[in-house]
Amino acid sequence: NVVIIEAEGGVIIVDTLESRGAAADLRADLDELCPGPVLAIIYTHNHTDHIFGGTALARDGHPEVIAHRSTADLIRRIAGVLRPAIYTRSMRQFGTMLSKPEFINAGIGPELRFSADDSPELLWPTRVIDDHETLEVGGVSLEIFHAPGETPDHLNIWLPEHKLLICGDNFYHAFPNLYAIRGTAWRDVSLWVASLDRARSYPAEVLVPCHGAPIVGRDEIAATLRDYRDAISYVYHQTIRGMNAGLTPDELANSVRLPTHLASRPYLAEHYGRVDWSVRAIFAGNLGWFSGDACDLDPLPRSERAPRLVALAGGEGALLAAAQSALDSGDHRWALELGTTLFDANIRRSEAAGVRAQALRALAQLEPSANGRNYRLTQALEAEGFEIPRPSLRVSAKNMLAELSIDAFFAAMQARVDPKRAAGVESSIAFQFTDIDRNFTLCVRRGATELSQSADSDANATLTTTTLIWKELAVGIRRPAGAVATGKLKIRGDAAALTRVLLCFDRE
Repeated sequence: NVVIIEAEGGVIIVDTLESRGAAADLRADLDELCPGPVLAIIYTHNHTDHIFGGTALARDGHPEVIAHRSTADLIRRIAGVLRPAIYTRSMRQFGTMLSKPEFINAGIGPELRFSADDSPELLWPTRVIDDHETLEVGGVSLEIFHAPGETPDHLNIWLPEHKLLICGDNFYHAFPNLYAIRGTAWRDVSLWVASLDRARSYPAEVLVPCHGAPIVGRDEIAATLRDYRDAISYVYHQTIRGMNAGLTPDELANSVRLPTHLASRPYLAEHYGRVDWSVRAIFAGNLGWFSGDACDLDPLPRSERAPRLVALAGGEGALLAAAQSALDSGDHRWALELGTTLFDANIRRSEAAGVRAQALRALAQLEPSANGRNYRLTQALEAEGFEIPRPSLRVSAKNMLAELSIDAFFAAMQARVDPKRAAGVESSIAFQFTDIDRNFTLCVRRGATELSQSADSDANATLTTTTLIWKELAVGIRRPAGAVATGKLKIRGDAAALTRVLLCFDRE
């Protein structure tokens, strides 16, 4: 959803969709329904589907962009350090690569319109909110308050004159993603409950979530938010109770269930998040990855475990027959495990991949969560040889490189060291950035990296340039020789050290 608030002399926009293409379609409707300038844009939180259509909706203007103080840093972390992993898993979760016959929806929206070549048209925040702020934009009174939940930077917006509350993604019409399988950091669900309680304190007569239809009526809103917070609170506390009783994540994921009176609510159906995924996240967020059983302290890697299981089962033929039998009998979870074991053992991989694909498709048909369905169907395609296009650093660079802070850029670089190419490299590069008056030294030591915020006089080479020129060099948009020839880059010392260091990093 994009929320449009009509104001004097223009509009206020809450959230901006996931890409320029998605936002451009909305802009056509916006131009017809609400002509005039965009006075302000408010981000409820940092997720891609809420922030990457900003330039298309801004009508070439320069509206104030309001967000929580932590939003920009969270965007930089996802856009820089973790983008490849989260992009790939997001394409699976949202079913972006699926054909129309296979795809139903994206859970809390019809589809995610974003691909490896899409333009993230981000307008960076220009005004930040800490806990609470009341302001007026175009004659509209807005009370914006921090409400950590699905993300730690979540904002809710109260319009007192209309008794209307915009709750972001802290409520949508499904059991919430207390953990998202596309990959998320620990979501502190106790804070989510507290934020819902804070939202309940407002006398809202209209509740506008940022996915799905509004809820109208004070009693209906009160009951819905109460049930929603009770469901999250119940799962959290029952998981903690089980942890204290010594249960493992597997045991808890198979035992914690919503009470009937909550599970029967249509807005708590597991069409998006799932209780068992949430239980695992709560366990890991509080106790870490270790289950508590010493068996899990040092498990065999799958590549070693799988051939031993194949041998134990009586050989590849017996295991493949057992997998096919499980498929035929509808025991799809077991079929998937057996097929995956064969695949991991690197034995009859084509047949093993076929079993995996069949099992994944069968499980997808039984999966109530759109996320789980789409993920399984996409991995079935991958088992059959499909590859999700990797997001290119160069594509990201076209639109976001200039805005990505140099600190975030160096952090992303250090997560892209190829240990084989860097194994024999011991070189350091000092940087003197003329546009920000800051210095750094990046050292590569046989695969390890160290970044210091000063220019080491003993570095192999010293580069004097701007931050943008360096970013373009690092991702391969610009070549060092050309930058030197145009005077945009000066190298003092061993110029070959720059090449040695650059070759240590992935550029795609």
